[in-house]
Amino acid sequence: MYTATGPNRFWIQVKITFVGLTLLGICGSAHATFFNSAAFANNGATQSSFYTAAGISSPQWLVDFEAIPVSTNVHGNASLFPNLTITTSNSSAVVTSGAGSIGGSNPIGARALQMAEGNNVFLTFATPVDYIGGFDIDQSGLSLTVFLVGGGSESVNLETTAGDGNSAEFWGYVKNSGGPQISSVRFSGVSGASGWALDNLQYNTPVPEPCTILALGTGAVALMRRRMAK
Repeated sequence: MYTATGPNRFWIQVKITFVGLTLLGICGSAHATFFNSAAFANNGATQSSFYTAAGISSPQWLVDFEAIPVSTNVHGNASLFPNLTITTSNSSAVVTSGAGSIGGSNPIGARALQMAEGNNVFLTFATPVDYIGGFDIDQSGLSLTVFLVGGGSESVNLETTAGDGNSAEFWGYVKNSGGPQISSVRFSGVSGASGWALDNLQYNTPVPEPCTILALGTGAVALMRRRMAK
């Protein structure tokens, strides 16, 4: 279902690069680095660059859907995945299995999460994250919108995948050092033969920033002093 992997390193200065992606509607200084494979064969190199930008050797959480029973609808179930709830505009996001099961395309492993065409799909994080990545399968016209802490958002158009066989392509978003964290992600505008899919979602649950911990600690000490003075 999901895997906790490797140590987490959250604070890193990230050089702004754009890999096979068109940026839309970013104002002022860019908040993040985007990644997207142009083809299945490029997935390894693109994912490796994503890890480097995030300062990790592997993601904290890997959601691959392998342990979830086939035909399970994960829509709105906050208990299935750590720090993540998946919802869709038609209330259906179903685990599928088998070669060719996604409009003729294959999951990364044995299973993937399949959605209907034209659906909006949302990934919502209980605790905002520093990075989010994964694979889209058998889609055309997919738009990715990342909603940021503080109310901003950034959008990209992802590369159209192949329509059968191993069509999965990696995408990823890594916040820059000092940039706002990610509160949720929306996929929209997609079409594909007999639906499309997401697989191998990768993200983290950040620890509080040092300044946040210091502020909380200072506030607790101040509260204790006030109570002792009464």
